[in-house]
Amino acid sequence: MISRFALVAVLAYSTSIASAQSFNIDVGQVGSGPAPTYAAAVSAGIWNVVRAEHVTPFTSGPHPSDYMLVDINGNPTGVGLHQYGGMDEVNASDPNLSGDNARLLNDYLATHSASLESCAYLNGLQNGWYEVTTYAWMPNQPSIMQKVRFDFHPGDTFVGGSWPGQHTQGITYARNIIQVTSGNIGLHVGVPSGGNTAIGAAWNGLQIRPLQAGTVPALSRSGFVVLSIVLACMGGILFRRFANTRYAK
Repeated sequence: MISRFALVAVLAYSTSIASAQSFNIDVGQVGSGPAPTYAAAVSAGIWNVVRAEHVTPFTSGPHPSDYMLVDINGNPTGVGLHQYGGMDEVNASDPNLSGDNARLLNDYLATHSASLESCAYLNGLQNGWYEVTTYAWMPNQPSIMQKVRFDFHPGDTFVGGSWPGQHTQGITYARNIIQVTSGNIGLHVGVPSGGNTAIGAAWNGLQIRPLQAGTVPALSRSGFVVLSIVLACMGGILFRRFANTRYAK
């Protein structure tokens, strides 16, 4: 029984580490974000609502204007986000959308340049592999395509099309597996070659999930308590085995 409890405690602590690097991000006006029960295409949790305004000077590293993110459980983290390039903050009203789908997709950041994309930089991440889901869908404009790409990751992904009634890969979002080696992710959403710059390209939001553990973070108070319980249980198991062996002799 004790060993099973210890295993559960270890799994719970491991889950807390993963959730600390899991983020839901809605690009839009403060107060307009989806409910925490909304999963979009990935999983539910607290949504950071970020205006993602164009900031200067340009840097891919930490910036004084970084928006500091909370994880999907609402806990503060050391992960910051800023954006360079996209300058058009848009509020639309697509009649095909309702509820939290509308809250995520109807407000977005647009770029109208063929050469300057909406460039989002996240810094402070643990190194490792991440699944990144990028929402890049233009309300009221199903024919408009968005180009999604990542720094140091080959290839472009194109997103767009008529709303199918639910989030669908290639229509409302792109899904990429990204390796973080220096604590940051550089994401770009832009107008494809030959695209309509007058309408532009839309970036609606982002969901990030770790696929494997990176560097081990400092223990939180709750993590310290769980680890203490695990060590106490393991000590109890070893003591009982030692005592049983001694008395058996």
